[in-house]
Amino acid sequence: MYSKVFSGHPEHDSYYHTHQRKMARHEIDDAFHMRNRVLAAMFIFSGIGLAVVGWSGSRAYHALFPQQAVV
Repeated sequence: MYSKVFSGHPEHDSYYHTHQRKMARHEIDDAFHMRNRVLAAMFIFSGIGLAVVGWSGSRAYHALFPQQAVV
């Protein structure tokens, strides 16, 4: 197969470039679909991370400044 693609004949060159374009277009489509999944995962993990930081900050604040009983 590679000997036909790289043989230097014009008909084989156009065949190779046509398929190369199709493969590149397919790779770009796959990258954009994966980008949406990666962004969604980043938002989910960022939300979880912010919740954990807020929870631990709240616990630290209450440990440093215990509330006084109101009489």
